[in-house]
Amino acid sequence: MLLSLNCPFRRRGAKIAMILCVGAASLTSLQATAGHDGPLYEVRITNATYAQQFTPLLLVTHESPVRLFEIGSAASSGLATLAEEGNVAPLRATLDAEAKVNMTAAGAALTNPGTTVTFTIRGRPTRDKLSLAAMLIPTNDAFFALNGIELPRGDDTLTVTAPAYDAGSEKNDELCAS
Repeated sequence: MLLSLNCPFRRRGAKIAMILCVGAASLTSLQATAGHDGPLYEVRITNATYAQQFTPLLLVTHESPVRLFEIGSAASSGLATLAEEGNVAPLRATLDAEAKVNMTAAGAALTNPGTTVTFTIRGRPTRDKLSLAAMLIPTNDAFFALNGIELPRGDDTLTVTAPAYDAGSEKNDELCAS
């Protein structure tokens, strides 16, 4: 994925860009304008995979202690539901109830290869992290995610890699029955 973030944190409208590379999907052009409650980001995500669909995406801006998951720990029930079924509602409800979350945004449809989806989400100077996740189809419990990347400030361009993950909530036997 390629993620490009533009955000005028300065009063005169300076822009910043961030590029994120994950697997074979693209997040392109995340733009922001300063608002009364913090910068507003427009996020465009392009699926650049060969034949891998994404379920509806879940995005969240938050403070540092909030995490979608910890590598090596069991997936939360909300993340397991997202990874197994593509249903973002339980994880979104958990995040919306968290005091250190600024805002969540979720898609409503699959993202097919070559398709671009757009989200708008607000950040804050103290809630300067972005996380997102979606199930990879067809898998039993695989998902891709960003887990607390820093929202850009200034005129920087940053490239990071975010892999796909196995939630570990279902047996990996590759059988259609399971």
